[in-house]
Amino acid sequence: MGGGVHINLSGLKQGLTGPDFEVQLGRYLTARLAFTQIEPFIAARHGSSLLNVDDLLRGVDAYVPVLHLHGKAGWYRRREDQTPYAVDTTTHNTGFGTPLVMLPDPGQEYGEEIINRIWTQFQSALERARMVLVVGHSLHDKLLVQALRDSVTPPHRLGIALYADAPAGAVLRYRDHDETAAIIDEALPNAKKISMRFGDAETQNSAGLLDWL
Repeated sequence: MGGGVHINLSGLKQGLTGPDFEVQLGRYLTARLAFTQIEPFIAARHGSSLLNVDDLLRGVDAYVPVLHLHGKAGWYRRREDQTPYAVDTTTHNTGFGTPLVMLPDPGQEYGEEIINRIWTQFQSALERARMVLVVGHSLHDKLLVQALRDSVTPPHRLGIALYADAPAGAVLRYRDHDETAAIIDEALPNAKKISMRFGDAETQNSAGLLDWL
């Protein structure tokens, strides 16, 4: 990430040299995300907020935009007038209207206007970013892979973390039959595959990330 959301990964290289580099990475990103995060809500009234997803990238020097690419629990369209709005809930209620949530699917097309406007801004953020790091995603989402392929150019700016399966003391290496690695090889062949492991101090290794940076 960087540029589009102004998280400068290039400044990380000198700091991630110890065995606990994933901990350092988490702290580094958390510190840079510790200022106001902007959710696409406006005009709160009676426990709900009207949804406004326009210009979420404006003012990124002052806040981190949150782009919910598949909608969010608690987002609905009112049945009577189709107004998009948000409710502070994680439980579906049929009385709230039509939910604005589209779960990732390898072959799914997103036809909802609100979702499409968020994706347009996501693609803009990818184009503006100096480096893009994907962490914790299987890439089983055709539109996401297409956005990464089309909007991150040149492709060496794209790094994709893969869960590493290695014994203690060994160089980290993602699993030989990793499905995500196969997707990268086929659809994003010039992206950097970065073996990473979180929460296991004995097998952490920053070499792959540092090489990419």
